[in-house]
Amino acid sequence: MARAPRYYLWPQKDIGMRVSDSVRKCVVCLGLKDGAEAPDFGGTAFVVNLPGEKIGNFQYLVTAKHCLDKIGDRPYVIRMNTRDGGSHEFDGKGVRWWSHEDRTVDAAVTPFINAPSFHLDLRAVGIETFLTDEDIVKHQIGPGDEVFMTGLFKHVAGQKKNLPIARLGSLALIPDEQVYFHNGFMDAYLVESRSIGGLSGSPAFVSESVEVPYRTAKSDADADIRYWAPGQTFFLGVVRGHWDAPPNGTLLEAEKVNMGICVVVPANKIREILYLPEFVEMRREAEERLLKDKHKDSSALDSSFAKPFTKDDFESALKKASRKIGPSKH
Repeated sequence: MARAPRYYLWPQKDIGMRVSDSVRKCVVCLGLKDGAEAPDFGGTAFVVNLPGEKIGNFQYLVTAKHCLDKIGDRPYVIRMNTRDGGSHEFDGKGVRWWSHEDRTVDAAVTPFINAPSFHLDLRAVGIETFLTDEDIVKHQIGPGDEVFMTGLFKHVAGQKKNLPIARLGSLALIPDEQVYFHNGFMDAYLVESRSIGGLSGSPAFVSESVEVPYRTAKSDADADIRYWAPGQTFFLGVVRGHWDAPPNGTLLEAEKVNMGICVVVPANKIREILYLPEFVEMRREAEERLLKDKHKDSSALDSSFAKPFTKDDFESALKKASRKIGPSKH
C-alpha cells in the first residue's frame, strides 16, 4: 500500500497474494433485518483510519450512501468478523451517517469505535493511501492500470461470517469532467469491471504500473528484457455501481448483464467528508481528553480496556459516537 510501509518479523502467509488478507479484512457487511431469521445482506462498508494530530487514531465506517437510502428506516445490522473465526451482528438502529455537502457524492461516513478487547478481525484503510491528483500525475496512473475491489458477493454472503471476495479489473477512464450517471452529473472514476450485487460501498484500489528490468542467462548484457508490473497500490474510492444494459428480460437477467463499466466515487470526496468541520472538532475534543488523561494517569488509556466489552457496549458506544456532534445538516 502506498505510503503505508508494514514491517514483519517473519514472512506473512499472504505475502505473495495480489490481494492481501489485510485488504480483505477492512470490509464489513450491511444487512436488512425485516423479521427474518437471517439478515438479507446487500451492501458493503469498510474501515478507514486517520491518525490524530497529536495522539491516537480515529476510525470511521464508509459506505455508498445509496445503500443506506435503500435501507431507509427499516432495521438493519452491521456484521463484523471476529478473530475466533466467527462474527457479530451489531444493530444499526440509531447510528447516524454523514454525507457530502455535494448531493451527487454517493458516500456516507460514521465514526467507528473498535475496542481491542472485542476481538474484531478488522484492518483499516489508512488515509495516507488515498489517491490524490498529485499521485495521478507523479505515478502516471491512467487507463490500463490494475484495479481491484473487495466486498460482499450477496449470493455467497456467508452463513457464520463475512466472506469478502476480490474482483479485478482495470482503470478505464479518469474523466476531466463530471459524468452523467443515474439522472445526474457526478465526479467519478470509471473501471473496466462488472459491478455485482453487494459490492456497492466496497473499497476500490488501483496499482501504479512500474517498469521492471529482467535479464535472462542467455540474453545479451546490453539487451535487457523489460516488462510492466503492478507497483504501489492506492485507495481509489468507493464502488458506486454500473450502467445497466437496456432492459430486455427478467430482473435476474438484468443483474447478469450490464455494460461492464463500474463507477467509483473518488477517494478525495471521501476525504472531504472525513474533514467536515464537525468531524474535525470531534477529533480535536477527543485528543484533548486523551492528552488530559495521559498526563493525569499514564495507565488511564490502558485501563479503559480493562473491563469486558460486550455487544451492548459496542452498540452503545457506536451510537453515542455518531450522535455526539449532533444532527447533521448534510
